[in-house]
Amino acid sequence: MNQQLALPTPKQLAVRTGIDSLEFSMKKEIAAGNIKQTIDDCAVNPDQADHYFGDKIYARGLWIPAGTVVVSKLHSQARVCIIAAGKCTFVDEWQKETVKAPYVGEFKRGSKTAVYAHTDTYWIACLGTELTDPSEIIEELVFPDHEDYQMYLEKLEEK
Repeated sequence: MNQQLALPTPKQLAVRTGIDSLEFSMKKEIAAGNIKQTIDDCAVNPDQADHYFGDKIYARGLWIPAGTVVVSKLHSQARVCIIAAGKCTFVDEWQKETVKAPYVGEFKRGSKTAVYAHTDTYWIACLGTELTDPSEIIEELVFPDHEDYQMYLEKLEEK
């Protein structure tokens, strides 16, 4: 996969808007007590995930219970994701796919992914970093919203 910045087309931005709307609706329903949150934000609760480290690589494994929807943050770099167990459907600005383990896929930098677990699913995201603290990695490599990601892009252009 090309490591250059992946700039979404208007159609892809519409997909991202749909993912954002899904995330907003889920948070609203959780706050109202209509649905149960089964997985916390990894930035808030990194202990719910498994963390693996190699030379300049970090892998975060997360069990996603069947029937659960997870929406990721925006990622500053391309990453490899592995479905080690289960079956899920994922969508981001560049792809939509239903897969079952074993599966390995490439995800572009700047993408935000929504995942629906049809069965209990073990999702592993692999990122390049020399950091070894999961909270620092999340702070460094993911963005909570599009404005923060846009500022990151502008800083890259200045270099």
